[in-house]
Amino acid sequence: MSILIACALTAGCITEKPVNITEVQNCLTTSVSNEVFAGNNSQALTYLDAALTLNSTDPGLWAQSGALLMNTGESDEAIAAYDRALSLDPGNASIRTSRAIILAATNQTEEASKELEEVIRDNSKFSPAYTALAKIRSDEGRDEDALALYDNASNISPNLPSIWVAKAEISMKVKRYNEAAVSYDNALKLDKNDAESWRALGDLLRYSRRYAEAAVAYGRFNSLNPDNLEEQKIEADLLFRSMKYDQAAEKYSMLFDKNQNDPDILVKYAK
Repeated sequence: MSILIACALTAGCITEKPVNITEVQNCLTTSVSNEVFAGNNSQALTYLDAALTLNSTDPGLWAQSGALLMNTGESDEAIAAYDRALSLDPGNASIRTSRAIILAATNQTEEASKELEEVIRDNSKFSPAYTALAKIRSDEGRDEDALALYDNASNISPNLPSIWVAKAEISMKVKRYNEAAVSYDNALKLDKNDAESWRALGDLLRYSRRYAEAAVAYGRFNSLNPDNLEEQKIEADLLFRSMKYDQAAEKYSMLFDKNQNDPDILVKYAK
């Protein structure tokens, strides 16, 4: 049984009443969402192709097809799908940005940069275009330009932790450590479960010899990843360096109980 027939049956076509095309379309788009959620991109594309058979003038469906095709490694087909979407909705900033991201991923960075610059000129408050262009600039080694773009993006969308994390990483590259710490802090205020940002912040504070703050950051990382021995040892060492001896001793005692053959833990626990 074809996908279209199956969806038509669920739309009430087994009776004598006419097919409800809207319900068939809804059935197909729901199936697409379900398959994407399950990680079955190929099956999702099958449903999406059926949906486009019914409605080939929906730019959103073509854009979704482009995203799925890129996820399955079919970059040329993805660009073609986005081209079709833009022929139906040429001013759509999201579709233009998504297409540019694929161009950049396939080493067509000059065309991608030009497109993103035009998107920013046309839609100065669309933060994804700034972040996409910032990534290109960073990959080109133009970190100061990338940081300026992330600054704009964070001003436009201050509640997106991913922007703050990216901004922190670039700030680290250009040795703006205080700015990096602020950006990580802003990201973690928005997403307290981002373990990698806790570790990155901990490393930043540790190298700045802010041991007490670094111990707190590593403590948060370790609470999210309790089985990482090396990070547990770093936290214990930071507690010791910040003269929190009781907490350090408790941490080393716990580590020693679990890893009695680790000489590093044994030596530091003995202290």
